[in-house]
Amino acid sequence: MISAAPRSADGIRTASTTPQGPGVDAGAPIICLSHGSRHPQADACVAEIARVAAALSGRPVYFAHLDFSPSTLTNVAHIVAATGATHAVVVPLLFTDAFHMRHDVPSAIAEAADSTSLRLTLARGIGTGDDVADLLARHTRRHLASRRRSVLSSDAHVVLYHVGSSVPGANDSVERLAASLATRLQLQPDRVTAVPATGGHGGPGVVQQLQPDVVVPLFFSPATLLDRLHHYLENRMPQGACMQVPHLGTAVAPLVIARAEQAQLSQ
Repeated sequence: MISAAPRSADGIRTASTTPQGPGVDAGAPIICLSHGSRHPQADACVAEIARVAAALSGRPVYFAHLDFSPSTLTNVAHIVAATGATHAVVVPLLFTDAFHMRHDVPSAIAEAADSTSLRLTLARGIGTGDDVADLLARHTRRHLASRRRSVLSSDAHVVLYHVGSSVPGANDSVERLAASLATRLQLQPDRVTAVPATGGHGGPGVVQQLQPDVVVPLFFSPATLLDRLHHYLENRMPQGACMQVPHLGTAVAPLVIARAEQAQLSQ
């Protein structure tokens, strides 16, 4: 569990300042539910996302994983219930409405609910909407500034690198996100290309063929897929030719809080 005293951040509406309706438990714990990863740094990154979400919201925030970790949703639900909590909001750290969101998450929720007395409210995943496009644009500009580049040239080519999915429509939503990101970076829509990391039409080789100026990863945490891309481009593109923006990390924490608030207000 990650918990903190109530604290606000500039421009961020936290749970403690959200208008409350009947039956809304503003202080209910949040559980960030990630896919899970074999990457040795991934779990620590999700824990840090939870820590920052707790600091921003003043609520207890826990983290669990669908796979590759003993911190399953059921195990974490038992921990939450042991604190005396009767209700928690589960926020999936997932971008697309694909297999994990449609099948794995509901299955994990059902198993945890059957195993504990905890009432679990499922929030929307982080998704690919306008607030995610805003977040990616800010994250990219921040990294540009750290490299002493204030703006992208109008003919810059950006790749939005994502895991990819075989579920119909899931990749389409990322392509729409790429177009939204282009607008926010003041580029023409065709200057931002969504490339999946998996499948026959994606991977590091496709990114290299596009010769992008910037790669923006649609990833929450370090991942073996990102490491593979990084090493591939380092060995096949001129040094400095392509700037690789880091994973989102704690930058996503305000959206975790927002999804939890939205889920509770819709009850």
